[in-house]
Amino acid sequence: MPGEYAQARPGSVQLLRAPDEWQGVIEALWGSRTVRVLALTTAVAVALVTVQPPGFVQVTRLLIAISTALTIYVCFRMTRHPEFGGQSRRFWERTLFAMSAMTLAIGCDLISPYTTGSLVTGVGTVSRVLGAVAFAWALLRLSTHTDTRAQKVALWLDITTLTAASMILLGHAVLDDFLKERASIPPEPMALLVTSGVGVFLVARLALSRGSLLPPRALAATAVAACTGGMVPPMAMLLGWGAGVPGSGPLMVAPVIANLGLVLAGRFQLVDDRNAGAAEPGGIWRRVLPYAAVVAVDLLLLAHVHSGDSGLMVVTVGAVFLTVLVVARQLVASRENEVLEARFRLLVQNSSDVISISDTDGQVTYCSPAIGRVLGLPPSAAIGTLVPDWAHPDDTAGLRECWEKTLSGGPGASATCRMRVRNSAGEWRWMEIATTNLLHEPSVGGVLTNSRDVTETTLVQERLSHEVTHDALTGIANRVLFTRRMEAAVAGGGPFSIVLMDLDGFKGVNDTLGHAAGDALLIAVAERMTASVRSTDTVARLGGDEFAILFDGLVGDPVDRVLVRITEALLIPVPVQEQLISVRASFGVADASGDVDELLHNADIAMYAAKLRGEGGHVRYSDGMRIQGRDDPAGPLRAAIAAGELVLHYQPVVSLPGGRLAGVEALVRWRHPERGLLGPGEFIPLAEESGLIVPLGAWVLREAVRQSAQWITEFGDAAPGTVAVNVSAAQLREDGFAEVVATALRAEGLAAARLCAEITESTAIGGGATGRNLTMLREIGVRLSLDDFGTGSATLSTLATCPVDQIKLDRSFVTGPDAIPQAVIQLAHSLGIEAVAEGIETQEQADRLAGLGYHLGQGFLYARPMPAAELAARLPAFTVA
Repeated sequence: MPGEYAQARPGSVQLLRAPDEWQGVIEALWGSRTVRVLALTTAVAVALVTVQPPGFVQVTRLLIAISTALTIYVCFRMTRHPEFGGQSRRFWERTLFAMSAMTLAIGCDLISPYTTGSLVTGVGTVSRVLGAVAFAWALLRLSTHTDTRAQKVALWLDITTLTAASMILLGHAVLDDFLKERASIPPEPMALLVTSGVGVFLVARLALSRGSLLPPRALAATAVAACTGGMVPPMAMLLGWGAGVPGSGPLMVAPVIANLGLVLAGRFQLVDDRNAGAAEPGGIWRRVLPYAAVVAVDLLLLAHVHSGDSGLMVVTVGAVFLTVLVVARQLVASRENEVLEARFRLLVQNSSDVISISDTDGQVTYCSPAIGRVLGLPPSAAIGTLVPDWAHPDDTAGLRECWEKTLSGGPGASATCRMRVRNSAGEWRWMEIATTNLLHEPSVGGVLTNSRDVTETTLVQERLSHEVTHDALTGIANRVLFTRRMEAAVAGGGPFSIVLMDLDGFKGVNDTLGHAAGDALLIAVAERMTASVRSTDTVARLGGDEFAILFDGLVGDPVDRVLVRITEALLIPVPVQEQLISVRASFGVADASGDVDELLHNADIAMYAAKLRGEGGHVRYSDGMRIQGRDDPAGPLRAAIAAGELVLHYQPVVSLPGGRLAGVEALVRWRHPERGLLGPGEFIPLAEESGLIVPLGAWVLREAVRQSAQWITEFGDAAPGTVAVNVSAAQLREDGFAEVVATALRAEGLAAARLCAEITESTAIGGGATGRNLTMLREIGVRLSLDDFGTGSATLSTLATCPVDQIKLDRSFVTGPDAIPQAVIQLAHSLGIEAVAEGIETQEQADRLAGLGYHLGQGFLYARPMPAAELAARLPAFTVA
């Protein structure tokens, strides 16, 4: 029994939704132990009063005491229910006070037979009157509808009409005999008449008011309780059930039935669906009840006139006729108003916005049923509460500003804000609040609030805002956010430092392991950098492998220590594609001075100074570095390409074991004006790092195609059969690279089959533009060769997904055991492609590889890379294959 009223939830008894209302009442009775006990108590009391065995009066009074105690218990539990709003709780608090006073009166009734004097009786009478007044006050405060002044006047006129008419009828029934005999009226009938008048008034108030804190069935049960307490005594007197003294004979069942009505009201409020909004009595009853009362009095008047003076009949009939006309006219007007009101109510109740009305202090006086759909709460949960109490603590300031703007702006002023509101599941939902000052409107008389759930829209906006200011790969700040925070730091005028960081050798990771591995490495670097700085510092990725850090309020040695910590963290190997990779970084530091662009420029100069040292670490910018300017490591190479300082050397590819010329591989050299002839290892990494590999590779392609075509013109069939050029990953990522190759072939008239494009395994597995270029090269007839086969990360999968014409066994396998070269040649034969052994330096190696099945070889045994003129001079020494 304890807690059943506190733990029940709206809609928890689904059977109560059955169409048969009496079945719902029965199920409510048996759904609560408290209600069952009280129903049994009521049944026993009715049986005792009906049978009237000896001593039934005292037993019935004891049952009344038990019934009242249970009712007090229920009222107390209802005041503590967590889902009720303030006004709903106050109704039950007032009812609890009324029942407590009634309990004291009942206790006085129980002990009065055993006492002398009038003290106990007087206390009981005062307690009973006090309880009746408190209960009447609770009922009067049940309405939640905010009426206009005209509506209030009409309401009280209807209540007065219904009460007066009912009292005329009851007064006629109770006092008619006394008035006919012109006898004095005893106090008991008058007391009963007054009591019944109060009951009729309360019932009329409940029946005619629009909107209640209680659901319809709970309101009906409350009306039964009020009606029983006020109407049973005079009705019992008319039917001759007792002597007319309160508490005697059959009249003793009235408080027991009234208590049962109150407990049922509490039970119905817990189990009925509260999302349907406040209880609204049927419009037809509100319209008909006052007029029906008038008609009843007219009928009584006609009955008296019919039995009395016939001369008064015409006047009476005329009065009744006019009353009928007035009633008919009012019914028509009322019906029109009901249609308009019903239309407005449907619009409000079915709106997706929660509409509420509050006073100037923010206390909610009305809330639409849409709160059930939006927040899963009943309107009563909002009524009586303060609007700021619903807001998230971080949003109260914005709500207060919106509220003050609405009030201070005068009539019609409005404002909009957003705040988070907790729903029935405990989740915070974003609501857009639009407030309008309608205090001057009599029909509203408050601040009108429209609340719309914008959670999804807000989350999308936040996600888009995050994407604009954060790096998609690593999740840290991007250049936009970093620049904003730098601007804020400069404007603040306080000390700070910025650091630009670039990963050394990152392009090699991309080219050898692929972009997926490079992305994984960048994510790990971002995580380690973030873990090494303070939460107030900003770590950003500016693009590629370039990062930046803003140390707000930190300069000098503390910054140096943090950078050392980051350097050490980056040296810890990162597991990527089943390999451990560690990276080194170069840092450029600039302390607060000048504007944002100048700071970034200074840090950039310092970073490249650190990079030129070739050992990583960090360099702090100084004024002397400004004079030196930023070194451009790729500048000389760029100038060399433009000045024609690059040359091609060609290394023959021969047949095994005879050594007949089959083709050549073009290898680039730099004829440096100061350092002499430089091999590719001296400048190709710099070309890849700076992006010059694309124009450099394009020059190598055109020159190799031109030279091959020239040899064919000069030597015919004695010319090398094919010329191979190395193609970098950067070139293949360029849209239109295949067209560049096709253009070079057309320009020199060289057949596409005579050109062989050598690519690495990591390059071959690239998608996007790389895949498209490789496909187009095959389509135009260019041969594809997989260089350094066996050293990459996806050998077998590469051969399956990227069809090549040739694979070149890496030189590291030539000097080793036969197992790997033998496995490679068998794989090549099974796939129907050529196999070339690189790095052959001895005749023994050549014979061994030929014995394994290799038909082509390349290495210093046959020739070192040589200029085109030298190769042309040595062509007679080679037997053309």
